[in-house]
Amino acid sequence: VYRNSSFAATQLNATHPRYRGAYLELLKSQWTDWSRLTETVRCGRPVGHDEPEAAAYRGRFTWAMHHRSVDVAAKVAAGIDLRKTSSLVDLGGGPGTYAMAFLARYPKLQPMICDRPAALAVAKEIAATHKARKRLSYLPLNFMEEDLPGR
Repeated sequence: VYRNSSFAATQLNATHPRYRGAYLELLKSQWTDWSRLTETVRCGRPVGHDEPEAAAYRGRFTWAMHHRSVDVAAKVAAGIDLRKTSSLVDLGGGPGTYAMAFLARYPKLQPMICDRPAALAVAKEIAATHKARKRLSYLPLNFMEEDLPGR
């Protein structure tokens, strides 16, 4: 008789809401990249892979970052006291997983997720089910190339 563990039955099951498929795909693609390191060094240039700035890649990467951090974000939020804080900027916040964990913990906090548009699309999709989503805002920004607006 075979039976999945609870981990396999949820996080490795493509039909379960807790499936971590995007993260598994990222690990798989990185495995391929790392396994081609010798070839990259020999030829002196990167071996072809997805364009990291392409919207499709950015979306998949952002989902992977959510899958990677969803189980630890609440613990991180619990470890940082923001009771006296009213705003939070999640710079390069991707899916907004950490911003939403802080949002859930601190009822006066108004987080803003700053990232590229493809990442913010994922963040908005994830936030759509968050009960405090109205306190969350978004700023399309590539902070590696653009100045931060405001103070």
